[in-house]
Amino acid sequence: IRFRRFFQAREFFMETRNDYYSQSCAEMKGKLENYNGDKIASYGANGSDIISLQTILNAAGVDLNELQDYPPDHEQKESNRHAGVVLFFGIDFDGVYKQDVEYTYSVTQVPKVEYKVTLSTYVGSNERLITDTHGVKIFFVFSGSICRFDFQTMLIQMVAGLGLLSVATLTTDFLMQYIMPLRTAYVRYKYKETEHHDILRKKFTRRQLDTLEISQDTENTSVHNNGKRENRLSANKSDEYARLDD
Repeated sequence: IRFRRFFQAREFFMETRNDYYSQSCAEMKGKLENYNGDKIASYGANGSDIISLQTILNAAGVDLNELQDYPPDHEQKESNRHAGVVLFFGIDFDGVYKQDVEYTYSVTQVPKVEYKVTLSTYVGSNERLITDTHGVKIFFVFSGSICRFDFQTMLIQMVAGLGLLSVATLTTDFLMQYIMPLRTAYVRYKYKETEHHDILRKKFTRRQLDTLEISQDTENTSVHNNGKRENRLSANKSDEYARLDD
């Protein structure tokens, strides 16, 4: 089976016109994973991928010769080849801006589902030929995500996270204060009782008055000391003038 892939993140591409959001298969690298998520093959960067049907069956863990394990095919001992199988083939694109876009092939079998095609062909007026064909039917499913930074989206996520945090805090406080057996102790540890605001205001006013009185006393002492110093200086100058006159 030949795969030719491309993708386009249309909203981003129309907004920015950046080729990163619209790429062909030749610009990407990919891999094939089995049903356990293990990498079994690498692809990409060559225009197209060619994968055989046997490789796809191996990735899905399907053996066509294995007997079906569900009724009625199990009772009739029908094999997967005879009953037919249905596979989901997923192609997932993943990219973050400034990093190469990669794709992943993954294959899974739809359990308890068989696939057959019945074709009726008229042979004559009273006869017809019924052709019952069984095989492998593959459904292709495309998915992926291309990411880029967006400030508005980040802001919305942060606000939503803060809102959930507030709800969690409110719920925890409610359970702690009203539901838990030791709620009385929890409340005592959580909240610290303070003095009444009137008492605090009186203490604060008294402290201001005391500070004001101390500052006034300090100013008076400084003025008194400065007066004494000036008197001493005047006396010293008078003595000097007297000596000069002599």
